[in-house]
Amino acid sequence: MEYEQYILTVPILLACGIGFYFSGNNQFSIMHAAILASVTLCSAILIRKKFPFIKYILLASFFIILGYVISGYRIYSVATETLDKEIRPTNITATVERVHLYEDGKIRLTLKDAEIRGVKPLSLVNVRVNKFSDMPYPGDKIKIRAGLMPPPGPSMPGDYDYGRQVWFQGLSAVGYAVTELEITK
Repeated sequence: MEYEQYILTVPILLACGIGFYFSGNNQFSIMHAAILASVTLCSAILIRKKFPFIKYILLASFFIILGYVISGYRIYSVATETLDKEIRPTNITATVERVHLYEDGKIRLTLKDAEIRGVKPLSLVNVRVNKFSDMPYPGDKIKIRAGLMPPPGPSMPGDYDYGRQVWFQGLSAVGYAVTELEITK
């Protein structure tokens, strides 16, 4: 069990690669990084007996590059088309994906396959609803009039980036309802 003492360093090395990807200095394509990771791992395996010290350097490099590749893959796997500009209140027809009930009695709906006139279909949209007579449930088709906007960025440098969180959740837009919610099915 030669590797047991080094297993704790793997998450640290992966985190270094992830940090490098998100630092903004990512000038490498994910495909090139994946090839480099494969070559590094193969080299470490081939020289494991002759040069044990270099083997550990190559394995450390492999895990750093792997963290970079994992980050890039995650970015491309959740990539979602976001709204370009704010849309004034308009009619939206969609299916309810999730319902979040606030303590003050208002709800936030996550809508999927939102159909909006003049806009290409949006995958997921968050809409805050103040007025509703019937509680919607996931799977319900609804009609509502709402204003939509692209996910906002941080309010000042270094502040919490709500837009990044929303993007990783796969949301295309956020908004607010101006009319009462109508459940169609």
